[in-house]
Amino acid sequence: MSERFAWIYDPIAGVKRWVADMWSRRHILTLENDVSNLQTAVGTIPTKTSDLINDSGFITSAPVASVNGQTGAVTLDATDVGALPDTTPIPTVPTNVSAFTNDAGYLTSAPVTSVNSQTGAVSLTASDVGALPSSTAIPSATSDLTNDSGFITASDVPDASTATPSMDGTGAAGISDDYARADHVHPHDTSKQDVGKFAVIDGNLAASTAFSAYYALPDGFTKDNSLPVSISVLNSGSWRTGDGCAAASGSRLFAEIAASGVRVYNNASAFYNVAFKVIIMRTDI
Repeated sequence: MSERFAWIYDPIAGVKRWVADMWSRRHILTLENDVSNLQTAVGTIPTKTSDLINDSGFITSAPVASVNGQTGAVTLDATDVGALPDTTPIPTVPTNVSAFTNDAGYLTSAPVTSVNSQTGAVSLTASDVGALPSSTAIPSATSDLTNDSGFITASDVPDASTATPSMDGTGAAGISDDYARADHVHPHDTSKQDVGKFAVIDGNLAASTAFSAYYALPDGFTKDNSLPVSISVLNSGSWRTGDGCAAASGSRLFAEIAASGVRVYNNASAFYNVAFKVIIMRTDI
C-alpha cells in the first residue's frame, strides 16, 4: 500500500499536521472525535478570566480610584495633604495649661469652695439653710395658735343677762357673770318718789302786819306741771305741816303756784319771824 499524505487539524495543538499514512490518519480522526465529544461534555474551554467564576474573590476593580486627585504611581508631598514641610521649625509644644495665655478668661480657681460647710456633691435640706420643711403647716387661723398671751376669745365673753334687772335692795357686788344690755330698764319702785318729782323752798318771814312773798320755781317745775303739796312752819321749835298751818300769834301761812313763782302769804294782822318750807310736787312724772 502506497503511503498517502493529508493535512489533518490537530485540535489539541491548534494546528494542521501533515499525516503520512492511513493508520495515522485514522488515529488522528479518532482522536479528533474524542476531543469533540470531550468539548461537548465539558463545554467551551475558557479563554478569558471573565469566563470563570470568581470564587476566590480576586479584585476586579481598584477600591481607590485616585489619591488627592492623582492616579498612577502617586507620590504625595506635604502641600498635597495640607501639611507643613518636615523642614518647618517646630516650637516647643507646651505640656502644661499654665504655659498658655488665658485670653478666654477661663476660671483658674473655684469661686465657691463649699456650701453651708459642705463640699463635693452637695445636697441641702431646709434645716441646713435655717428654713422650715415644706411639710410645715402654716397657721391660717388664730385657733391654730396657742393663746399664750391670754387674748380674750368669744368663749371668754359673758352672755347677756336675760333676767329682769333688780329694782332695789341692799347693795351687793353680785356673783353673776352675765352682763346687762345697754337698753335694760329697772322696775319702777312705786313705794318711793322719783328724784326730781319734789322740790323744797326754804324761807323766813319777818314780822309784818301783812306778808306776801314770791319765790322762783325750781328747775323743771312750771305752773302747769306743779302744785303745792304742803307748807311746813316752824312753831315753838316744832314743824307744823299743812296748808294754812298755824304760826305764831294764831296767824296761818298759805302757799300757792302763781305765774311768777311760788307765793307764800299770811292772813294775820300781826306776824312774827317764822321759818317755813314749801314742798312742791311735779304732776307729770
